[in-house]
Amino acid sequence: MQPIDRTLESSTSLPLQASSLAGTIVSDATHSLPRAPQISFTGLSLRKNIAWAFASNVLFAACQWGSLVVLAKLGDAATVGRFALALAITGPIFMLTSLQLRGIQATDATDSYHFGHYLALRIA
Repeated sequence: MQPIDRTLESSTSLPLQASSLAGTIVSDATHSLPRAPQISFTGLSLRKNIAWAFASNVLFAACQWGSLVVLAKLGDAATVGRFALALAITGPIFMLTSLQLRGIQATDATDSYHFGHYLALRIA
């Protein structure tokens, strides 16, 4: 079977050849498409990273405090006591079983461990 060659026009009106058999677009030898600009990403400084982490922890604590306030306004003292007991029991369990694996995996810059390693550790 012979491949069918078609000439395509791009948005910049440069002729392109497409091979329907290969499914790839190859630029004409006389013209080339403009390249996308290179984007350089520089990470935040340590001070800014610490500030963002601190702000997110404060926001999380404020949300927990807000849920306790709403529960206290809508419920009675027994409901708030049960909620506090549930947090006291489950809080340390979740803290110890999570092992802060999200942060560890995010900072694994050398990709020493694959996602499966973290998943197996979390499940085990």
